[in-house]
Amino acid sequence: MLIRYLILSPSEEARQAFIGGLFGTFELSPRGRGEKATLSVPGGNLEVVGTGIREKLYEMTRKLLDGGVQIDGILVLIPSGDDGSWNEARRIGQWIQADGRILVLKTWVYGALTELDKETARKALLTLVGEHEKLLAE
Repeated sequence: MLIRYLILSPSEEARQAFIGGLFGTFELSPRGRGEKATLSVPGGNLEVVGTGIREKLYEMTRKLLDGGVQIDGILVLIPSGDDGSWNEARRIGQWIQADGRILVLKTWVYGALTELDKETARKALLTLVGEHEKLLAE
C-alpha cells in the first residue's frame, strides 16, 4: 500500500525545509518541479511529495487529482502575508468538498523558514495523518 501526502507551497525553500527537516534527505523531480521522500511503514510506504508554483496551486492540485494521482492528504505551506496562496488553499478546499473526495486538506501559515524545523514539521505531518485516519474511519 502507498500512502501519499502532498506538501503544496509556492515556496520551494519552504517545501525543501519541511521535507528535508523531516526526512533528512529527499529526491528532486527530474524536471525540477518538486521534491519527494519515501519512508517504509508497516503495510507499505509513506511518500511525501512537494510541489507548487505561485498562483497555480489550485490548478496544479486539480491536474494531479483529475489525472488520477493518488493523494491521501494535502498540507499547504503558505508564507505569512501571501493572500493569493491563502485564497487558492480555500478554493482547493471548496473544490475537494464539492467534488466529494475523501481527502484531508490542512493549511499552515508560517512566518519564517526557521519555523519549519523538524519537530514542528513532524507535528504537522502527524496532524495530517491523524485527520486522514479519522476521515477513513467515518
